[in-house]
Amino acid sequence: MKQDPQNGDLKKQIHERQSRIAALNEKQVRNRSIQLFGRHVLGIWKILLSWATLCTSV
Repeated sequence: MKQDPQNGDLKKQIHERQSRIAALNEKQVRNRSIQLFGRHVLGIWKILLSWATLCTSV
């Protein structure tokens, strides 16, 4: 049974696009983790600054 030449090209394109999608998903997860970490650190700084302000005003 002969295989349509387009099938091979389409399979190759699908494989390349799946690899690209996987790479983009990893990048998106990494960026989201960095955003959440940044918010967490910012929250800690706000607490520390509030605490420092209270300590110096007493």
